[in-house]
Amino acid sequence: MLKTFQKVLEKFKDECLALGYEMLLEADVSGWLFHLLLTQPEVNKQQIHLDTRVCNADGRFDIAIGTLETIANRRPCINPRLVVEVKIFPRTGFTDRQHRVHYEHILNDDLPKLSRLDSTIELRAALIVDGRGYLRGTYQGYNRHEYLINRRNQVASKVHVFIIRLIDGNWQIGHEAPETAPNSR
Repeated sequence: MLKTFQKVLEKFKDECLALGYEMLLEADVSGWLFHLLLTQPEVNKQQIHLDTRVCNADGRFDIAIGTLETIANRRPCINPRLVVEVKIFPRTGFTDRQHRVHYEHILNDDLPKLSRLDSTIELRAALIVDGRGYLRGTYQGYNRHEYLINRRNQVASKVHVFIIRLIDGNWQIGHEAPETAPNSR
């Protein structure tokens, strides 16, 4: 799943972002990823779900790929191979205060939620699209990017963090693999 997701992120960067598409909401990113995941031969198209329940987990997740489980007297849920939480810092439409709220959701909600998922899931990831350069700023006196990775290491050490950011007019993909994941960089 890791290689497939990385390939999808490259396509997202090249076929969407590099062509000037302006994302405004997380749904824009999730929609593009859904579309691109459908084009991957190694992904079962009937197993891609957006804003969905994952088995044995609280809350809903932005993207999950896996089999549907239906058990009597319980809501259907996904037994995932991949789970992704998406956050976006768009170039326009949000104040610094709103960006801070989104950033704190990554730190306090998304990362802990991903860490509580079953460790046998092939890929648990936070995807951040930073068109604003927000992660270059500071949070509590520390660089936001570094603070984010330190927080991930503390509360969700097995979770991958992908950051797509605009640098000097070009979109670049960064991957902060878990320190314990072999061959993941």
